[in-house]
Amino acid sequence: MNPFEIYLLRPPGGGAPPDAILDVLLRDGRVALAAGDPSRAHYRNPDTGVFFSLLLASEVTEAWEARLAAARRAEDEYAPPPPEEAPEEEANGGRGEEEDDDPEAEEGGEAQFDVEQAPAIITVPLLVMEFFMREALAFAESAARAADLLVDLHAEAEEGTAAPSSAAIASAWLKARGDAVAELAEKGDGAFDLQVHAHHSVRVQLCAWSPAKAAAWWNYGSMCRSLAEELGPHGIVVPALKAVRHEGTVKTLCEWRPGTPCVLPRTDLVLVRREREQKGLFRARKVIEEGLVPNEQLWKILAAHSERRTEPAELLVHRSTPPQVAARLDAMALEPIEHARNALLLGVVDCEIGKGA
Repeated sequence: MNPFEIYLLRPPGGGAPPDAILDVLLRDGRVALAAGDPSRAHYRNPDTGVFFSLLLASEVTEAWEARLAAARRAEDEYAPPPPEEAPEEEANGGRGEEEDDDPEAEEGGEAQFDVEQAPAIITVPLLVMEFFMREALAFAESAARAADLLVDLHAEAEEGTAAPSSAAIASAWLKARGDAVAELAEKGDGAFDLQVHAHHSVRVQLCAWSPAKAAAWWNYGSMCRSLAEELGPHGIVVPALKAVRHEGTVKTLCEWRPGTPCVLPRTDLVLVRREREQKGLFRARKVIEEGLVPNEQLWKILAAHSERRTEPAELLVHRSTPPQVAARLDAMALEPIEHARNALLLGVVDCEIGKGA
């Protein structure tokens, strides 16, 4: 299947300089430049699970490499001096410092950046939920505003034509996603190899979440840090959401410690970490017991003793645990933690499989 690309283009005679474009891409800390290939970068939001890749133009790549070189020089200033060596002329037979054999090494020649090249190309996965596209598009539009660039679906905007609207880009992605999902569904098992990076692919089984479940995940993840700022000063823990593969499908999970004031979002599973006292021959010691429980089971126990909220998603704010509730929590049977394995949100779509978008 063809990748879905969003281009950040320079307007005629405009656009920020390469260093400023690089600053814009890196400003929120979610974009990491690949160490082995400075022309590639990866966006990852740990709160929402969204990821996508970026291909950088040579001018932006050169700005990044110049920063790396400057950082190395700064480190060298504080490094111990190297051992003394023979003078340069003696070391190379009296010929002095050699010139570079490449006539374009200093000037750059024809290898310099082509003005028609897009400063950055964002590749958005297709076999993912709609909020991936929404977040990637928001990132592109924010970067374009800050760096005086244009957002387009083509490498070169036709003269006299307006750039596509956000709605048009979203519609194009939804159609491409629908075609990709339908194509996979026709193959029967819905399993596919998805290339994550240039030299890495994973085997993924397509599965579907309801639009409501996908929206709840993204809404909670997007506001998780704001919740922590509000409730953290009161000693209330705000857990992050995780995706895990459990019983052949991808489910939502959060962690929780009994007796700890916390937020409990609506997830499929809860990873419970409870403290137990283990008696030894001479003394008792405390150990942590871990296991899985269905979220619904915990809600039935805690809902009557917690504050219930519907924003940013359905959740409980649990501040204290009465003794009778603590006894019920302590008696809960836990499913082995090994039954759930961490998963990326690859191959998880919020549309009906077989009909795509």
